[in-house]
Amino acid sequence: MIPLPLVSRLVPRRLVLAAAIGLMVLTVVASYLVLDFDPVRPPARSPAPGAVNTQLVLLSVGADTPGKPAMALLYRGPAESTLVLIPATTVVEVPGLGPRYVSAATSEGGPRALETSVAVVLGTRVPSLLQAGAAQTSGLVDVLGGVVVDVPETVEIEDAGTLRPVFTRGVARMSGASFLEFMSVAVPGQSEPDRLARQAVGWRALFSSLRARGAELRGSLEPWEGNLDGAAAADILSSAAAKPLQVLTLPVNRLASPGEESYSVNARELDVIHRELDAVRTVRHVEGRRVRLLVGADGAVGPAVAAKLVEAGFVVKITGTASRRYDASRVVVPLPRRGELNEAAQEILGLIGMGTVAVTRLDQSAYDVTVVIGRDWAAANGFTQSAAPPPPPAARP
Repeated sequence: MIPLPLVSRLVPRRLVLAAAIGLMVLTVVASYLVLDFDPVRPPARSPAPGAVNTQLVLLSVGADTPGKPAMALLYRGPAESTLVLIPATTVVEVPGLGPRYVSAATSEGGPRALETSVAVVLGTRVPSLLQAGAAQTSGLVDVLGGVVVDVPETVEIEDAGTLRPVFTRGVARMSGASFLEFMSVAVPGQSEPDRLARQAVGWRALFSSLRARGAELRGSLEPWEGNLDGAAAADILSSAAAKPLQVLTLPVNRLASPGEESYSVNARELDVIHRELDAVRTVRHVEGRRVRLLVGADGAVGPAVAAKLVEAGFVVKITGTASRRYDASRVVVPLPRRGELNEAAQEILGLIGMGTVAVTRLDQSAYDVTVVIGRDWAAANGFTQSAAPPPPPAARP
């Protein structure tokens, strides 16, 4: 080793000082340019499918009718059952697609998109789904021998320029076709809250008819869409109907937009809903561990990933499509908070089973981390990927 005094004689002091300054500059620059600050890469694996949620079920009837479907979230509590009515034109984040009407989630993203969108709004476990079109809804009611409904007020629709009454105030036994129309018909000038009040009467009548009818309902519930077979659906509905039924409405604000009446969720008034659904909530703090989910792959992978995040207690704030396709999945955290958020990033990597952690200097004040789902995750989980080459590289998210 060359003694330090000898080094000082062989190398000019100015050169040593310049080299030291250069090294400091390179260190600072490198700290901003490094992308994979944590090289830990969990082994790629396909996550095991979760158990079917029988405590929380999303119900949707009349999905293919000209009117609006009737949508409600059913929670089977220990002492009573709770139905949370959901306005069909409520704007929600559909994972991988962005803001959409909740009633359009299935048509654009599949059934899993609808289930996950509701879970994202309420911060609960992802519910199971029972969805029926006109034929399935009518079939169930007809098997029950009709449904007795106490119509709160006369319902009139426009027919050839005049108003024609279709339901008269008072008690009526409705066939399957009549009940479907009662739940989904669009009434001129009727607001969404008024329509939900009418639907609440219909839901109560239906559940009253479902009591102690489990076994005989299995065949009529088998054609319903979702992740429950006829036997499971019959057991769930009949057991829920056997308890006192509480009917609540998702709190919403009307949006000042032209055209169709639309709503946003009123997060400030969700406390009542949260108290009733406390046993199935996963998100306790709305501003905690907020995630932006971007899909950089082919296929409707957003709902599948969002479901894992919501079940683990993350708040999925913003979703959409990445600026380009990504071969590898990644979790992106802001550089100033990389130490603080590393644990959350590693948890997400564990949930999706692959990927790396990256950092960004871009502002992420509206969310804490960005999750980019690449073609590796999509392919490993059964989503067919296009063989076309990706477009030119774009800015990192």
